[in-house]
Amino acid sequence: MTATKIKPLLLDTLLAMLRRSVGTKMFQTNLATVAGRKKDVTGRGSLSCAFYVSAILAIFGLIDHNHSEVASTVTAMTKAGWRKSQDLKPGRVIVWARPTGSSGQARPTGSSGPARPTGSSGPAGRPGTDGRSHEHIGFYLGDNRAISHSDKKRSPVIHHFTFGRTTSRDYRPLTAIYYHPKLG
Repeated sequence: MTATKIKPLLLDTLLAMLRRSVGTKMFQTNLATVAGRKKDVTGRGSLSCAFYVSAILAIFGLIDHNHSEVASTVTAMTKAGWRKSQDLKPGRVIVWARPTGSSGQARPTGSSGPARPTGSSGPAGRPGTDGRSHEHIGFYLGDNRAISHSDKKRSPVIHHFTFGRTTSRDYRPLTAIYYHPKLG
């Protein structure tokens, strides 16, 4: 009898897992010791985007372990062989800037005042439950759709890859796209 050769389809399995993760509450809690006290560093799911992305990548051996911040996730991804890309393809990890107003420029967090150009100094992202500004990270699924952990729903949701049109208040330009050679 000849043994059947099984070849895992890493990208296809990743995309299937991402689609099936919609609505899960499993990424709402990431406990850590902070200043000697146990604390949920995700704010009960409102700050879980990096935890979601890094935990999924860790399942596939595409990162060292789960992380709680976008910056440490991106650093670990780079160390694990992830590279920046200009091509938006399914399975790519994407990082977003803060939502913009109708001017197409990122607003300073907590401000209804003048917009600041994307890429200027200062924190990126929208405020979390801690009142601070944070970057956002997720996965591209294809067909202009992405999945990321929603701070409002406190679970993964599928959405437009820029959160809407450039004139939408929720619009977020992409600041980076990452690919891993194992995903093609």
